[in-house]
Amino acid sequence: MLSLNLTANRLNEIAHVAEVRNSSGLGDVAAQSLGGAVIRTSPGAPGVGSCDRIPVGEYDIFCIVMGKLPTGSVLDNKSAVSSINRAGREAMKRLMLRPGIENFMTCARNFSIGANLATVEIIEIIEAVEAVGGMASQAMLGNTVFAIGKKDTGDELTDTLSSFGQQVLHYKISPGSIRMI
Repeated sequence: MLSLNLTANRLNEIAHVAEVRNSSGLGDVAAQSLGGAVIRTSPGAPGVGSCDRIPVGEYDIFCIVMGKLPTGSVLDNKSAVSSINRAGREAMKRLMLRPGIENFMTCARNFSIGANLATVEIIEIIEAVEAVGGMASQAMLGNTVFAIGKKDTGDELTDTLSSFGQQVLHYKISPGSIRMI
């Protein structure tokens, strides 16, 4: 990557084309290239579509993967895409009224359920996280739940998520763009 003599924008464009051609996502690259809690305001490759960010502080992200959900199997289903688009418009409208991390998580949760993407098991996990004071949603598109909590709730969120029999992964929200570490 460092010796390709390409700009960050060009690298992001190439990654976006690969993502779309392989049906592995529609927007992951644009969001990851920006960092933080990203709001996609219009579709398209990095440099074509537009994004905004919600200012966020230090948040730990905890997640569990409940198995595979091939992105292409969802994106190739016209009925699913219609439900996603409908729920997405509603979620975006609500998010832009109050663009904060708590509302982001609420809108993400309601989107996954409203778009009929969340399974009964995913909903049970989300509700368990909420019962201990955390916020959770389903990763798009995936059979994964991610959760955030207030400061010093990591142990409780980890215990809650691990009770579903999966390894708990721990990440942090990156405040900036892709970088070498």
